[in-house]
Amino acid sequence: FRRSYADWADELDASYCFAEGHCTFTMASESPTLLDMEQMCDHRFGGRKGWTKNFVSNLKRLMDMPGVFSSLASARDGFQSQRITRVLSKMACAQGIFHCDVQYCKQTYCRS
Repeated sequence: FRRSYADWADELDASYCFAEGHCTFTMASESPTLLDMEQMCDHRFGGRKGWTKNFVSNLKRLMDMPGVFSSLASARDGFQSQRITRVLSKMACAQGIFHCDVQYCKQTYCRS
């Protein structure tokens, strides 16, 4: 049985959503603004510095250690640790798309 890339992407996306608590994140409205997103990120990461500093270097360190990285994420089982998903959330904040991630998760993976 062969799985497609879409199957793996779904596993990674879903595990990111659940690991980061996007399904139960109550600060996100149905149509948040960029200012709302910045406030969500400030709240989630303890202020602006929590999501604007050093997150890329942390991810690079993890990815430079293949044995460690492969134990934290796999296409079959998704993300196994918040060490990676937390960095992805910070990147979403820095890119201005965190609120989009939350809504995507709620509409795609969080429904009963």
